[in-house]
Amino acid sequence: MTSHHRFRNGVVYSLAALLALALLATAGAATAGHVRVATAVSGSWAATGGDIVEQRQLGSATYLRQLGSSSFQGDLVGATTFDLRLVLRADFSSFGWATEAFQGKLGGRSGTLSMLERVTGGVDGSVRIDAVVLDGTGALRNVRGTITFVSPLCIPETCEGTYSGLLVG
Repeated sequence: MTSHHRFRNGVVYSLAALLALALLATAGAATAGHVRVATAVSGSWAATGGDIVEQRQLGSATYLRQLGSSSFQGDLVGATTFDLRLVLRADFSSFGWATEAFQGKLGGRSGTLSMLERVTGGVDGSVRIDAVVLDGTGALRNVRGTITFVSPLCIPETCEGTYSGLLVG
C-alpha cells in the first residue's frame, strides 16, 4: 500500500471516528426524547456573611480561609454557602479557589447546584470568580455549565456584583 493510500485511509478512519463521537455526544445529550438546551443566566449577587476561619503568613503574602454565604437574584434566585481559600499578595491582589453550594430556583425549578470556582482579585479591590457548575439536585439535577461573577469592589464589609453564564440541563 502506498503512502498516499495509507494517508487517505487514515483520514477516512479519523473522519469516521469523529462522526461516531459526534453521534454519541448527540445521543448522550438527548434525554427523555428532548435535547438539552443551553440557557443564558444573569443577575446579581451579594455576600451576606462570612468568617475568616484560618489565616497564615506566606512570606509577603497572606493565606486566608473564609466560610460565608451569598444571596442571588435574577435568573438564579436563592442563597449559597461557600468555602473560600485565598492568597492575598502584598499589593492586595489575590488568587484562590472556592467551593460553593447554591440552593434555590432556576426558571421555577428548585434544587441545589454545586460549583467549583477560581477567584482572582485586582489591586483595586475588584474580583472575578469563574465557576464551573458540576451538578445539581432536585429539579436542577444534571444541570452543568459555567458562571462568571464580577464585583468592582469586594471587601469584607461589602461584596456584591453581577453574574452571567451558560447552563445546560
